[in-house]
Amino acid sequence: MDTTNGGRTGKYSWGQSTTEVHVYVAVPKFTKAKDVLVRITPNALLVALKGEQAESAALVDGGLFRKVSVDESTWTMEGKEQELVHVYLEKSDSDFMWSAVIDGDVDCDAGKNFLVAAREGRASDLVRLMRAGVDANSADPETGFTALHWAVACGQLEA
Repeated sequence: MDTTNGGRTGKYSWGQSTTEVHVYVAVPKFTKAKDVLVRITPNALLVALKGEQAESAALVDGGLFRKVSVDESTWTMEGKEQELVHVYLEKSDSDFMWSAVIDGDVDCDAGKNFLVAAREGRASDLVRLMRAGVDANSADPETGFTALHWAVACGQLEA
């Protein structure tokens, strides 16, 4: 599961490149593809369990952060015990990094990722995370440093 340039919410993990987004949704072990409903439209994504296995209506359901090319997007079951739905979304507008998969979702690791991006001087990640709603003044719980402190301490003038 590659979450590079992505993150994790309470419902899914995700990663991206400039041309594609990978979404990983946990399902009960040994779930069969025929028991999963995945609907990809240019502007929305739905991942749900069908029938009696469904504890709630949808695992992921909402408007996408940006448009995708439906004809080039797909999904598959993955994991040793078929415990993951892997949704592959082809971006309609490549070279644009998303700050979320579902518009409005917040990354559980966003604050930590923000501090790491500042330490490593990854300015584009800092912008992406701020657009996703990360508090630029959030502090490292161990050191009390903010992103600005880390950028200065590590000589990351671009950040």
